[in-house]
Parts: sequence; structure tokens; C-alpha cells
Amino acid sequence: EVKLSMLAYLMSTSGGVLSFVAIMVPAVQASRVNVTKQRQNSARPTTLPVFQRYYIDVLLLIVSLYLFRQLSQQGSVVAKEILGDVAVNQLLLAIPGVMLVATGMVILRLFPLAMTAASRFFSSLLPAGLVLGIWQMARNPAHYARLSLLLILTAGLGIFASSFGATLERSFEERILYSTGSDIRLEGVAPIYRTRWDYGQAYRLARRIPSRNYAVTSAYERFTGIDVISPVLRKSGSDLSKDFGANYEMIAVEWDTLNQVAWFRDDFTDQPVAELMEDLSVRDELGGILMPDEAFRLGVRIKANRPHPSVRITARILNAQGQYTTYVLGTLNTDQWVDLDASIQFGTRQSIQLSRPLALVSLRVEETGNRRLQQGSVLIDEVWAIDAWSGKKILEDFTDISDWSVIKASPDANSDVFRRSEFTDNDSGVALFSWTEGSARNARGIFYGSAQPRIPVLASSAFAKTTGRKEGDEFDVSVSGFRVPVRLHATIDLFPTIRSLEALFLVADLTSLTRYTNLAAYSRELLPNEIWISSSTIGEERENLVEALDKVRNVSSKIIFDRSVYLDDAQVDPLVDAGWRALLFLSFSAVLLLSCIGFAVHAYTSLRNRQLEFALLRTVGLSSGQILGMVWLEQVLVVTLGMGLGMWMGGRLGRVIMPFLGHDDWGARVVPPFVMEVDWGILVTTYGAMVLVFALVTLALGWLIHRISVHRILRLGEM
Repeated sequence: EVKLSMLAYLMSTSGGVLSFVAIMVPAVQASRVNVTKQRQNSARPTTLPVFQRYYIDVLLLIVSLYLFRQLSQQGSVVAKEILGDVAVNQLLLAIPGVMLVATGMVILRLFPLAMTAASRFFSSLLPAGLVLGIWQMARNPAHYARLSLLLILTAGLGIFASSFGATLERSFEERILYSTGSDIRLEGVAPIYRTRWDYGQAYRLARRIPSRNYAVTSAYERFTGIDVISPVLRKSGSDLSKDFGANYEMIAVEWDTLNQVAWFRDDFTDQPVAELMEDLSVRDELGGILMPDEAFRLGVRIKANRPHPSVRITARILNAQGQYTTYVLGTLNTDQWVDLDASIQFGTRQSIQLSRPLALVSLRVEETGNRRLQQGSVLIDEVWAIDAWSGKKILEDFTDISDWSVIKASPDANSDVFRRSEFTDNDSGVALFSWTEGSARNARGIFYGSAQPRIPVLASSAFAKTTGRKEGDEFDVSVSGFRVPVRLHATIDLFPTIRSLEALFLVADLTSLTRYTNLAAYSRELLPNEIWISSSTIGEERENLVEALDKVRNVSSKIIFDRSVYLDDAQVDPLVDAGWRALLFLSFSAVLLLSCIGFAVHAYTSLRNRQLEFALLRTVGLSSGQILGMVWLEQVLVVTLGMGLGMWMGGRLGRVIMPFLGHDDWGARVVPPFVMEVDWGILVTTYGAMVLVFALVTLALGWLIHRISVHRILRLGEM
């Protein structure tokens, strides 16, 4: 940033000096030429400027375009040498100034055409004095070209320097907002397990189960000072549709809460980010069969096609906090009808004490032996639960199986079938589930809900480019070892906390992703591992909150990012606090001084060269007011056009060049990229001062014109 700040300063000062010298020296020299010779040639329009006669402006524009092409190919003014050292291409640093000067001089070629068209259009509409002013500018455009070019250059350099400083200040803040993601962000969030002895088995078994606050969000909600909490899942994965699929990062979020805590910018996506995120949600209104609040046992009546001694039946249970637990109901040791049941007071990873009500999500078959799962089928009659009040209660009798679907968490399950069976020995229905041979590592079964669609995801532009994917493509990916079918909904450029423009990442809905992956999981589940928090606390209150979040009972976190700390560090940075102000003050002072001196010199030389013209106009009947109106019109048009074109060109130049300057001292691209910001307060103040000086100079010019002695000037013309 130090190098870039010096670039802005040098461009606004040295560029202004060079333009001042190049434009004003000819004017000063012209004032020293014999007055009589100037008066004799005053009836003839001056020739074109040197840079237009010899096409120096066109050549300079070609050179600037060539340098810009080099910059586009290199991608930055910063490059790395063979040994890895960061170097700045000094030649490319001259592109903004060269391009501004070249474009300004080329635009001056259009000035005579514009004045000619204006004179023809306004000749019948304006008073005589004003029409004479326009005719003078159309007949002798080179006389005004010097001042116009000076104003174009100074205004363009001024707005570029102003936008440069304001853009970097904004970039400092936005980089912090982007890297932290939210006011407070916790990474590596995980429960702290404790050992609990379970005597429910025939033998003594030690099991690790989490504490009551296993749902990480509920562990943090009790703190005062927290406005909104949003859970986020961040896991690595790979593209499974290719033999050597690209590795990427999966980010799963809850948009309803993330929208309230995260910082986004419009240029991160081509479409509104809210619309894209809302399209990612895949909601299932069923979500599982609710169980009685006091249920303590779950069972199923089932019949296998043949004995499968190494195959067990498991049930997946979901609690009110969104946590999944697997319960082993029994093994398929016989081909007769059997009732398989298990206590649901303790699961494999959580306690029944956590949260009610519970919901039955899925029934699965799993191979426990050291071999592949063999082909088979089971008849399922009913699923029931036992509670302390009403005894046995039927949860599902399979009279209607339209609410059940096959779990297809692996390619082996594509041929699995779930349908009604004609075989029954009671009044209820019977369902048949058959599976094909497959890997023992994947559970196979059915779940309560509609058929699983592919999960829509947003892919980074780098991911789409690297993998060759486009919108609408369907493919399989892994997420922390879970196989997930996805559909590319749209592409995005950036997402908060992603620190590289070349990063490969996917964004999905947290609920949709975790529900899919946890249907077939057994001993583990995919859960959020980050907490994004919105908090309006400041000062000591914020410090106490962050300290308390680091000591949450039964939940640990590896890193805590406090946005306020980073923002405070940026504010006390001497470069941010004082450097920009000093550099901008010097830059604008130089621009203001050069513009005022140039305008004053141009007005003075113009007056000396046109004294005879003004005297002749007085003799033909024009009043002093009409002559002053003509002079005011000339000055207003030149100043307005010059400053207007300069501001427009400076703004366009900043938007084109600024992205190439967005690199840090190590040569890495700044994320998020620069967004041009203009400090309108300083700019309006500076330009207002310039306009005030121009008005005073023009008033002084009018006063000198009013004091012209017609008789003395005409007598000098007779010599």
C-alpha cells in the first residue's frame, strides 16, 4: 500500500507539473512575440497544436494501449522474479498517467467539430455577444485547446488520486469484514466428550457420549450481548465424478440466520445473493415419524428372505436439536418373523436426555462382518415404540408406503427397491425392501420422506473453470468422507472468509446437506463446526463476551475472530490514520495550484493577444456587457468541458486500472478486490476552490477589458 500511495501522489503532482509545463510554456512564449505581428495575424485562425499536426497524441495513445495490453497479460503491476522475489514493473506504473494524457489529447481533436456544430445550432438562438463567443471558439479552437487539456489532466488526476486513497481506505475495512465473516466467528467448534458407564448390556461397556449441550448453537445462545447466531459447516471434499477429481472446500450455511450476521458485497455474485441462497434449500415437510415423548424402546417386526447372521437392522433417530443417533435393533439370524427392538435411552453418540420429541428418520441394514454386503431382502410389517403410559404404540403399519423412499447414499443403492408386498398375516400392510450386493461401509435402507433430489450448490468460478462444470450439471462429490449428489445451480466469485480468487469451493444449504449425509451415517454425523455471531457490544463488554465464548462448558473452539480488534488495529495504523491525509493534501494542493496558475497565465496571454479584437468589437457597436458575456461564455464552456471530461476520464481510468493495483507487499491479490470509492468531500472542496479562483480570474479579466482604451489600441494598430 505504501508503494501504491506514492504512485497516486506522484501521478497527481508530477503529472500535473508536466502537463502544466507542456501546455503553458507555448502560451508564455506567445506573449513575448511582437505585438504588432500578433495583431496582423489576428484575423487568421491559429494552426493546430504540434501534437495534433504530427499525430503525437495518436502515437501516445497507441503506446498506452500497448502497455495496458502488457498489464492485462501480466495481471498486475506486481510480478515475481525467478527466485521468487516480488518486483514492481516501473514501466507499467506509468500507464495511468500516459493513458490519461493520450486520451485527453485525442479528445481535443473532437473539440473543433463540437464547437462548429454548437455555433450552427445556437447562432439563431443566442444574443450577438454570446454567438460571437461560440464563433470565436469554433474558428480558433487551438487557442482554447491548451487550457482544455490542462483542465482535463488536472481534473482527471485529481479524481484518480482522490479515488485511490478512498478506495484503499475502503479496502482496508472490507478486507477485515470479509476475512472475519461476522462480528465474532468461532472456528473448530466441537463438543467435549465425557465417559459414561452403561450397564444396559450383559457386559460392562464404556461409551463416550456428549454432554447435554451437544447442539453447539444452544451452548452459546445463553450469553447476553449476542444478537444472532448462525451455524456453518466447513469441510474439505473432492469431485467423485472423475478418477482424479479436484479437491475443494464445502461451506454449508443457514441463510435465514447467516443473512443477519455475515457481510456480503454485490459484486460477489452476478445475481442477488439472497435469491441464490434461497434457491439452495431443499425442504422435506415430513422429516421423520414423531415418537411419544415418554418412549423408551423402539422395535420393528421383520422377516428376512434367509438368515443373514452378520447383517444387523439399525434405526436412525433425530432429536429436536437436529442431532442424529443410531440404534441397533438386532441381527437377521433367522428367516422367520421376529420382533427386533432396543432401548433408546442411550444411543451410540448421545443421551436421550438431550431433547424431545424424537423422530424416526430411517431404517437400515448394515454388514458387520469383514466382507461385502450380500444381496438380500426383508419384509417389514410394522414399527412400534413403547412408552411408560400407553405401552406399545404402532408408529408405522405400512398400509401406505408413499411417504417412504430408498436411501441412495452410494452407487450400490441405485438398484435397491422398496415396494408393497402381497404377503401378510394380519390386517396391516407389509412392505418389501430388497438390496443388491455392495460395500460393507455403506448403510442401505429406507427413510421417511420424499425421494432425495440432488442438492443444489453454488460453485466458485474457479471450481467451474477447473472442473469444466456449468450451470445445471449433476455430479457426485465427497464431503468429509460422505458421498453427496449435487447439482450446480449457479456460480459465484467470492464468499466471506474465502481468501483466494482461485479457491475451489461449493456452497450448500446446511439443513439439506446434513439431512442427506446423516441418513446413512452410523457412528458419526456431519455437524456445523463454525459459529458466526452478530453482536452489537463494544469495548469492555465485547472483551468479556469473547472471553466467555472461549470458556463455554462442554464445547471447545480452536480460534475466535473478533472483528472489532482487527478494525481497531487498522484505525491506529499510522499509514491509514495520517498517511492518506498528508498524501491527499499534497496531491490536491498541487492540482489546485497548477490549475489556478495555468488558468491565470492563459487568461492574461489571451487578453494581451485579443486587445485589438475587443477594441474593434467596441467600435462596431458591441457594449462592454456583451463583450464580457462573450468572455464569460468562453471561460465557462472551457472550464465546464475540461473539468467534466477530466472527471469522467479519471473515473473510468480508476475503474480500469485499480483492479491491477490490488496486491499486497507479498505480491498476493487483495481479497475482496478493490471497489472504486471517491472521497467526494475532499474532491468537491478542491474543485470548488478551483472554480472560485477561475471566477475571480474571469472577473479580473472582465475588469481589465472594461478598462481597455479603444483610442490607444486603435492608434497602436496604425503603426
